Amino acid sequence: MKKNIIAITCALALLATGSVSFANSDVKLSSNVTNINSQSTMTSQNYKDFYELSSEIVSKIKNLKTKGYTLEKQKYLDFINKCDEYVDKNPDLDSVNILNELNSELKGQLFFGLPTNDAIDFSAINYVPSISVPDKNLEKAILKEIFKNDSYDSKTDGALHYYYQKIDLNGDSKNEVLAYVYGTMVSGTGGDSLYIFEENEGNYTIKTSISTVRKPILISNIKTNDWNDMIIPVYGGGIKGFYSDIKYDNDNYPTSPSVENELNDRFSIGEATAVFPELWEIDKGIELK
Repeated sequence: MKKNIIAITCALALLATGSVSFANSDVKLSSNVTNINSQSTMTSQNYKDFYELSSEIVSKIKNLKTKGYTLEKQKYLDFINKCDEYVDKNPDLDSVNILNELNSELKGQLFFGLPTNDAIDFSAINYVPSISVPDKNLEKAILKEIFKNDSYDSKTDGALHYYYQKIDLNGDSKNEVLAYVYGTMVSGTGGDSLYIFEENEGNYTIKTSISTVRKPILISNIKTNDWNDMIIPVYGGGIKGFYSDIKYDNDNYPTSPSVENELNDRFSIGEATAVFPELWEIDKGIELK
């Protein structure tokens, strides 16, 4: 039992060591949480510190659940078992080794998913992790769209991070590039920003930008005017949460989710692809520089 508690605590603590990102970007770890001495061995005090950190993560889990996201219990338990095995095989635990090992184990783990219920069934969703390799040309295109002149200083403008994925939205065998960007300049209580680019030999042209969006974004198999519908969770800013069905009309997608597009209880999503599913992770996307 003690071993299991240690494994769970270490796993949760890893998420709490300053590298946790959530669906709504205004959720942050408190700055007064005890720091772990990376050079120390796993003493009783270390475990106590880890427990305090993990308890804060538990509150973040509850926060996500209130937004409608569900913890994929089996995936989480599988990860905890990996942590448990590592603890069992390494009786002389060192905090640096623990963090490095669990850090590598945690990469790519998707612990949260959209809820499945009798009203809207999300059970046939394929969650696709974001591309992890930075794309400098894409970054230039994003900054140009935000600042209009490529002039960006993270110290004065605030840090910006992005996730991106390439997917063919209109069936022309050419991928559009979706970039989910968050930071002070592009985010608010209602959500973050989504930019859709067309790519031609490494050059990116903006197609549309959509504000106040949340992760993950569902790419539906249903099409409107030959373009895939997108289903976007909407919450925050004091409104009651809902799912918005974004349709391509008048040669573009709308620039913001709206209540007129709210899915009703009889809507059948069927198969769909979820992009930007990283609701709980060890990194914060790719930093724009």
